[in-house]
Amino acid sequence: MKVLVLGIDGLEARLIEKWHIREYMQKYYGVHDVTVAVKPGEPIYTPLIWASFLLGEPAYKYGFTARRILIERDKRAYGILAPLYALRVRLLGERRLGIRPILKKIGLYRRGRVEKVLHEVEALPKEALKHTIVEEARRRGFKVWVKEFPGLGDIKYAEVRATFYKYLDSPLEERVRRLNEIYEYSISTLKEAVNSTQDNDLVLYYTALIDEANHMLYRPGNLKTMTLLATYYKKLAKEIRLKTRDLQDTTVIIVSDHGYDPSIHEHSNYGFWSSNKSLPFTPRSMLDFKEIILGILSHNK
Repeated sequence: MKVLVLGIDGLEARLIEKWHIREYMQKYYGVHDVTVAVKPGEPIYTPLIWASFLLGEPAYKYGFTARRILIERDKRAYGILAPLYALRVRLLGERRLGIRPILKKIGLYRRGRVEKVLHEVEALPKEALKHTIVEEARRRGFKVWVKEFPGLGDIKYAEVRATFYKYLDSPLEERVRRLNEIYEYSISTLKEAVNSTQDNDLVLYYTALIDEANHMLYRPGNLKTMTLLATYYKKLAKEIRLKTRDLQDTTVIIVSDHGYDPSIHEHSNYGFWSSNKSLPFTPRSMLDFKEIILGILSHNK
């Protein structure tokens, strides 16, 4: 039995049910806890959750934490001042000194420096990679296809995360233009992923489209933005149905790393999952999927 994982960042269970989007629900579906995937006190952040999905255990056990990512991002943003920033962190921790706004004004701290290297900053440490489902499946003799996946060096989507702040409060037309760009890329890679099931046992697909749309458009009470949000949810769902409907002997697992709470404009502490076939056991947390997927692969080997 082959496995196609459709990782959909930010897919919100409440909206799926509200809008009755059956393509996401499939035959079996539910929600799972994601808080176990992050270090206590740290935010629910995309690379941390997906890295834990890949490992089947919290990524922070390998030193992969929000704090580490933040420090490494800032090092890149400081450029030639990075050694001084690193020294400050060692001596003073992350205490705010009030000088960053000044450095921003004179161009010594630039967030733009992070855009092209964030995929390196947010990639799992080398010592952790051998424990991911990708390498474990390969060691067991399975063929694996993965193009972009958080934690493994997702170049395109890391750039999307790095530039997100530019669009959050931009005019609606600009937000829609950006979302359409992400949509087109998402569909092209979806087609590539589904085609790859012909020659591979495990295929891992990922898109950040829904998470970006949530942040830019999820405004309860605003009919226009909520209608647009529903459009992106449904457009992606339709493409998933059309591109996966002819798959044979393939378990299609849809999974998200969190949902979205519009009251605080933050990620929720649960994710959504569904499957077209019965799973070895019901996933209760983001850490369960590695065992489930390896179990499916091994069952018919």
